[in-house]
Amino acid sequence: MILTTESRISADHLPCDGIWGGNKNARHEVRTSGLTVSVYSNASDGAEGGDLCYVATCKSDVLTRIVLCDVQGHGSHVSAIANSIYSAVRESMNRLQGYRVLSELNQILRRQGAPAYATAAVITFDTCDSRLYFSYAGHPAILLRRRSGKEWSSLVSASDGGGANLPLGMFPLTHYDQGSVALHSGDRLALYSDGLVEAESKTGAVFGEKRLSAVLERCQEYDLSYARDCIIHELELHSSGASRADDQTLMLMEVS
Repeated sequence: MILTTESRISADHLPCDGIWGGNKNARHEVRTSGLTVSVYSNASDGAEGGDLCYVATCKSDVLTRIVLCDVQGHGSHVSAIANSIYSAVRESMNRLQGYRVLSELNQILRRQGAPAYATAAVITFDTCDSRLYFSYAGHPAILLRRRSGKEWSSLVSASDGGGANLPLGMFPLTHYDQGSVALHSGDRLALYSDGLVEAESKTGAVFGEKRLSAVLERCQEYDLSYARDCIIHELELHSSGASRADDQTLMLMEVS
């Protein structure tokens, strides 16, 4: 498979205390002091969907936080949630505890007039100790590929903190765990919404995490934007002729 290199443009550098993202369609690359992040997000029925993704940095440019939230539904209520999540991410950027962000997001969805549910993942990379901190709320696990490794694997928490890690908006007092892992330069991560791996072919076969991991591995030696576009290409081939039922978001990351 050969793709053009039109997407290989320099990444936008996110300044200290900066934030990028929202719920609009995107094919973009953002760089912070610790990570390069390549984003693809595509709504199933328009320019704005229910997948909300953000990349943010703290005031001292030490922490990079990435949030992916898959909200049920579309329309004005999702835009309102997007604004609230933007504020929550910005206000929390100087705190390391990402699991508290999930607790805040849970309360945001609980305050909505109509029932609103979502899955979410929050990850925080600390350049001081090169550790990644991650928390989930019913969301697919992040995939990790060590530069020195040979395969992609799911990043799961070994914490026994008692967090239920349930989707957002279901219960008022839900607790969330936080796991962590040391990373090194060149290590890569993939964060995605379930609409990507659950995309169906004309025969009803899903794209699947196994296929996603295989494409990621084939593109391991290429830059992130090329790897992202390879996955989009494979996804479009797989789903050709089939109707789309959900938004699709992919966030690829590489440690600087």
